[in-house]
Amino acid sequence: MQKIENSIYMIAKTLEFVQHARVSAQIRQSHLERAGSTDPLTIEIKEKALQFEKWLEKRLTQAVEEHPVYHWFSQVKGTGDIAIGKVLGRISIEKCPTISSLWRFAQGAPISENGMVRVEKPKFGEKLHYDAKLKTMMWRLGKCLIQARGKYYNFYRKEKDDLKMRYLGKGWKIIPAAALPRIDKKKHEPDNMISVGHIDNMAQRKMRKLFLAHLWLVWRQAVGLPLSQPYAMQQLEHSHYYDPWDFVDEKRTEKIATKNKKPIKKEQSHQDRVNQNKRASHDI
Repeated sequence: MQKIENSIYMIAKTLEFVQHARVSAQIRQSHLERAGSTDPLTIEIKEKALQFEKWLEKRLTQAVEEHPVYHWFSQVKGTGDIAIGKVLGRISIEKCPTISSLWRFAQGAPISENGMVRVEKPKFGEKLHYDAKLKTMMWRLGKCLIQARGKYYNFYRKEKDDLKMRYLGKGWKIIPAAALPRIDKKKHEPDNMISVGHIDNMAQRKMRKLFLAHLWLVWRQAVGLPLSQPYAMQQLEHSHYYDPWDFVDEKRTEKIATKNKKPIKKEQSHQDRVNQNKRASHDI
């Protein structure tokens, strides 16, 4: 990783540790108060941790603003500096040559098991193929994107509606998770039945994958690494492409351009960037 990614990782990791310490002290203090007691040391730890937490958040914001992709994600609703910082610090874009490799590292891959497709999960004695902490941070960032109700939220809503129509069109029943039948006290989705929450999770996952694809494209371009078409277009021959800059919610400002030392200009289309990269590789 480059220096700025190392800095973001270190600050974000320390911030998580300090937040955990502050919350632990806060919980202990509340328990003591309920029992009619108090502990000056617990109060001091909570206050010192809170001061350090605020300092770390400020430093993380400064580091995020130096990231090579700041000029893009700073204009996307829902990507607060703290939330995006905890994601960026755990990604080494040089080690992700394709979008699908980033998808697997950040979220796990769909696995076929016993005739069923499920999301990759930890297994005892087996090495994880994804970063579990990054997966959690991406889940939180996804919630922020939805709450911000920007263009990624619009994509999520459309995907959710499309999934509902697809299952209803196949004759499936869509019911609340609480109404699902149980086998050995565990909720079970029988054939031709799916829960509302399952559909919602599928739509959220698609939205997070789209954001990761956009992050990969803009980041690789910003640092001069080779680009490729998204897997769905390149391997499955799908024709539709969502450009990262179509999901920007606010216009770039001179302040952002100055920090990134880049003039404000119209972004190239993805295909233009791929063609440009091919020409550059031929010249080497």
